[in-house]
Amino acid sequence: MEKQVITPDQEKRILNNFFTEIRELLAEYCEEREMVMTNSQLFAFLLVSPVSIAIATDGTVDFSETTMLVDVAAYFDRGVLPSEFDTLAQPDNVMTDHVFKKRIYTELRYLCVSMNRYEDNLIDGLKALIKLDEKLSQTGEVDSIKRKIAETLNNVIYNNLGKDSVEEPKIRQILEKLEIADITVDNVPNKNTSEETEATTNDHTQEGSKEDLEDDTTDEEEKN
Repeated sequence: MEKQVITPDQEKRILNNFFTEIRELLAEYCEEREMVMTNSQLFAFLLVSPVSIAIATDGTVDFSETTMLVDVAAYFDRGVLPSEFDTLAQPDNVMTDHVFKKRIYTELRYLCVSMNRYEDNLIDGLKALIKLDEKLSQTGEVDSIKRKIAETLNNVIYNNLGKDSVEEPKIRQILEKLEIADITVDNVPNKNTSEETEATTNDHTQEGSKEDLEDDTTDEEEKN
């Protein structure tokens, strides 16, 4: 099915409605944290929030998770904020991009330890972001925002934290709330792959032990 052609005025109206909705959803958080974000900052903040949602599933922020948050925060030093959104209506007293980049790590970490208060609104915000992408994006399914969100949630758990009996059901629940649980993430290792890798490693170890034993036997025969 072809997407409906949207005029520039329609796109502007859709984007304005989106940012109004997100500001309302995150009003409590922004007021508490004394953050008045530009549209581009708000968009970027929402887009990376799944990292905090995934980390928060086990109720702690350990060393490896802290490292992930540092990496995400460092990403904003590359000038990736979509400034074209700032031509739309937004508050007057917004923070500068410099201040936002300095605060992003602290804010993502704060979300991790306060997620019980903000998770529902963040998930509603992500749903709105997915709908926005489906309306306006010209990219295919493989590059869709909902796929990026699914990859983020899965990769934080499987590639960085390891499979865990507490985290995995929680992540599955979040994916279902976002209606993206059916998206297949190609680069997430499954259980069979891990078992095959372990078996292969054990085989090589056993072969190596046999070779060492044969070498030792040969050395003994030469000595005699």
